[in-house]
Amino acid sequence: AGAGIWASPTPAASDVPAEHRRTLGEGETPLERSTSDPRLWLKREDRNPSGSHKDRAAAYQLAASAARGDQAVTISSSGNAAIATSRYAALHELPAIVFVHPETDPAKVAAIDGATTTLVVGERAINGAKLLARELRIPNLRPSTNDESLVGYASLGEELARELPDEVDTLVICATSGATAI
Repeated sequence: AGAGIWASPTPAASDVPAEHRRTLGEGETPLERSTSDPRLWLKREDRNPSGSHKDRAAAYQLAASAARGDQAVTISSSGNAAIATSRYAALHELPAIVFVHPETDPAKVAAIDGATTTLVVGERAINGAKLLARELRIPNLRPSTNDESLVGYASLGEELARELPDEVDTLVICATSGATAI
């Protein structure tokens, strides 16, 4: 499925060994001119395997976890990061315990379908993942608290720097996570 984020300079320069640089085909998403406003360009992150830019972070985070020999990972999410984590955890055959709130979109809950994922639905999803990570001494992959997510997200910035036309003078990032914007 291509080189994924590993073709991008920052992830490629990381110390994740080659045997853990697995991909589901994330990254290298198309940059398209809007059909409704030709001044607007769209970076189509919905074309990633799980339909979200969160694949970029999960691809790196799970590779790094596998390389370290982590026994499992956890994350709390409103949907997209949980979906990505479940799929990349399965790719690395790592158990993932994914916490979501009961009001999480049912379609997103249904898409948390990784073969190695245990789904936990609870009112205090963020605290559940924090507690589990602390008690089991496993990584909490929540992008806002796990700096490894930045390495995966760097591939998005690197692609934009390479692809954006010179006349573009403004970039708007619509993301639910500050880690993505960084």
